[in-house]
Amino acid sequence: MIDYVIEAGNSFVKIALVVDGKLQYIERISLHNLQIIIDKIQSKNIALSSVANENLRNEIMNNATIKFELNKNTNFPFKSYYQTPETWGMDRACNVCGALAKRITTPILVVDIGTCIKFDFIDEHEYYLGGSISPGVNLRFKAMHNGTANLPLIKPSESIELIGQSTHASLLNGVMKGMQCEIEGMIAKYEQQFEKLTVILTGGDLIYFDFPEKSNIFVEQNLTIEGLYQLYKFHAE
Repeated sequence: MIDYVIEAGNSFVKIALVVDGKLQYIERISLHNLQIIIDKIQSKNIALSSVANENLRNEIMNNATIKFELNKNTNFPFKSYYQTPETWGMDRACNVCGALAKRITTPILVVDIGTCIKFDFIDEHEYYLGGSISPGVNLRFKAMHNGTANLPLIKPSESIELIGQSTHASLLNGVMKGMQCEIEGMIAKYEQQFEKLTVILTGGDLIYFDFPEKSNIFVEQNLTIEGLYQLYKFHAE
């Protein structure tokens, strides 16, 4: 048995407490607060998935007992047609497992809005076919700041006008409204090709976006870490 499920992403670490075989409490901690993370998992049994830097993984390994670690050699409980499995992100694998655990009978599109925007598609036979990756909110802001002489580095916001009347507002408008249109446009493309489609939205930056309410769109904020727990249970059986 394990005490915690840990998903270490590029910006944050999610830690889920396991009680009586169920995820009871999920905490999101910045990578900058390493000591808080270490104190919490000290001498505990954990399941781990990490796309973060090697130093963080080593610190976790030195302070906790890893009962299961998701890696490139892990067997998955689904068939994949992805042509480069050696470069497939483990967070995407967790999202697929989390989505399949919902026992949805239609094709599924998972949209993970985090450091990158990741689309992952599963057909009606539960076969994983692939998807897409594009830059997330902060990567877009950093690209404009680093690639120009005068554009400032700004932070995302939920309150955005359609017409930006300052440089700051124009940057917000271009990134946030642009991403909204990109995501909605991609979902629409999938819906055109797959009539009966279930869309699952997840990811840490999902909070900045307001998607229209539709009967086939669901929000699962903790899909990745729930998928990791499903993988642990699959291998523990």
